[in-house]
This record gives sequence, C-alpha cells and structure tokens, in this order.
Amino acid sequence: MPYIPGSMKNSLILSFLLASAFIYGQSSEPVTLNWKKSTDAPFSSFEGMVHAEADFQTPAYCDVMRLEQGLQKASIQIEVLSSRAVEAGEAALLAEQPIGNTIKVEVNTSRHKGVDYTGYCFYPFIRKNGRIERVVSFRVRSSQIPGAERIAKTSATTFTQNSVLASGTWFKLAVNKTGLHKITPNFMSELGVSNPLIADVKLVGNGTGMLPEFNGTDRPDDLEEVPFKAFDQNNDGTFNGNDFVVFYAKGPHEWQFNASDSTFSHIQNIYRDVNYYFISADAGPGAQIGQRAPLSQPASLSFSTYDDYQFIEDEKQNLVGTGRVWVGDVFDFTRSRNYSFAFTDVDQTVPARIRVNIVARASTGSTLMETNYNGVQILTNPITPYPTVF
Repeated sequence: MPYIPGSMKNSLILSFLLASAFIYGQSSEPVTLNWKKSTDAPFSSFEGMVHAEADFQTPAYCDVMRLEQGLQKASIQIEVLSSRAVEAGEAALLAEQPIGNTIKVEVNTSRHKGVDYTGYCFYPFIRKNGRIERVVSFRVRSSQIPGAERIAKTSATTFTQNSVLASGTWFKLAVNKTGLHKITPNFMSELGVSNPLIADVKLVGNGTGMLPEFNGTDRPDDLEEVPFKAFDQNNDGTFNGNDFVVFYAKGPHEWQFNASDSTFSHIQNIYRDVNYYFISADAGPGAQIGQRAPLSQPASLSFSTYDDYQFIEDEKQNLVGTGRVWVGDVFDFTRSRNYSFAFTDVDQTVPARIRVNIVARASTGSTLMETNYNGVQILTNPITPYPTVF
C-alpha cells in the first residue's frame, strides 16, 4: 500500500546548536506561530520551522532551554492557547496520523561545557471536535527535577552481568507475525535435539517493536523468559510423539490505539521484518503456564465480537535514495492495482474502516487517488499541487 512519508510515528531527531542565539531559561510567555501558506510545499510554514530527520514535509517547532544549576532534567508540556483549521489538502495528509487533543513533546537533555540544557520538539497540530487544527499560539510549561534525584535514580539502576544466552545451547526462531506459535518434537529433531524433557524446554525473547532512539528510554536489559503451554499427550514427561508446545510471540510491527477516535494504527518496523526468539533444552527448566482455579463468580460482561485489523505496507521504493522512509507500489503506467485482505466471520452489521496513505507530486489540483470496493468508490485521496522543480 502506498505510504505517506510524513508519518507522525517518526520521532523528532534533531541536533541543537547551543549558541548564544537561543534564549535560554524557563518561560511561560505565550508563543505565536505566524503561519504562511506555501506555494511550493504541501504544508503552510512559519518562521523558525524545522523538519524531523525522517519527515521532510511536516512542519515542527523546536526550542532549547538552559536548566538551572543543580537541575538536570525537565518535563515539558504545551498548553495550546489558540488554533485554527488546516487547509483541506493539509487535512488529507494528516488525517490518518496519530494526532490527539493534546501535544506530544519529544524532550532531549544534553550537556555543553558543563551546563545542562533541555531541547524539545513537537508537531504543532491538534485534533478538536473531530477535525485537525494548526496551533497558532501556545505556552510552554516546564517542571525541572533536581540533579540529586536524577543521580539517585541512575545509581540505583543495575544491569545483567551475563546474558541468558551465555550458558546452554540455543537456537534462533524467527517470528514475522504476532500470535500463538507451535513447536513440535519433529521441529526440535531438525535442530538436532531429540526427546528432551518437557521441563527442560526454555524460551526467551523480548518481542518488542523498534528499539527506542533515545538512550534514556527504558528497555529490557536482556532477553526475558517467555512462558509456554506444554501438551504432553502421552504423559511421560518427554517431548516426543504428538506432543507440542504453544507460546505467544510478537512480530516486528506494532499496533497503537488512538484514544482520540478509538481506532488502531500500525507502526511499521523500518529496521527488520522479523523478531527473534530463542529456544533451548539444556539451559535449565523453562517457565510453563500452569493451571488456575476456575472463577466462582459469574461473568459480568459478555462479548461476541472483537476488532481485527490488517495492513499492507510493502517497502519497495525510497524516494530520495537515502533515509528511513520507504513506500510501496508505484502508480505510473499502471493506474490501477488490487489489494486483498482476508477476514473470517465478519460481522456485516458493523461498519469497517479502511485507510489509504499515499505520497505523490502533482502540479495540478485535479490529481487524486480513488479507492473502490466491489466496484463502488469508497475513498478519495486528493493530492495537494505545487510546482514541479526541474
């Protein structure tokens, strides 16, 4: 599926020049963004606008403040004072982005010549009453944490001395989809492990999406153990015959719930297409899922339906020959393409949602992409025109 390169999932990775041109210090004075409509870009612009490293079109606001002596960390919140609706073309580009009713701020703390600074960035857009608006004026509210508290938290952090893979024989398993996965004795035999004790089977892995780009973000220090359910069909305690093991594992891509409109959007892992788990039969007993006593109280809620979701995002083309933004099929001489999704037991009484993200360059306002289902047009993506540069 074509993909908009200006995805809001991309973090604002920006370098700050700590020079005298910046106004340092904590300030609660209102800031006004003077938006100007652009004739050669898909978005309006404002003075001092910057772009994220992986987003070459969506405008962002960034600034830096000097922390007071002894205060080595700051929390930044943006209070929106006024806003107004974006242009129709801008709304189309931003419609499927995870924009909420509050501003999400990226904060990065650094030290320059013995002085601590906090840099912050955000996309100046919010969602109000179901529509996307650009921020016109705002106030920065910050709270600073004393350095002693930060040092105390850092000194309390402990790290694993040796990886769980340091002992035993381990085999790598590639998982490309989130769900339940099955391991059989035949599979273990292909690895060269025959008839191990079920109690000795052990699984580890983290099942995370993309690793966080900021060093200060929490992440697992080592591979974590994955509990599994063993089905010992002949009750002999040995992994043989028709026995099997089932475990839950996550694929490389994640789904994020958008509270503003109660929908889900997927986060494509731009670095890998699989997650890796590891299995061993000689690294000590593994964690098995045990039995729990049945609940005595009757159920208070009953569900007969659930939300399911799928996506197609084939990373085939890189528009500028560098960077992390990749898109799918090209619509040039081929003007129409078919994409299929397979869902079972669909509740026909509930509306379905479909999202189509595209990236294009057009010099006329009549350029658009239509999405049809069973021959009926259900979606239109207009392309904001701007002059082609040769």
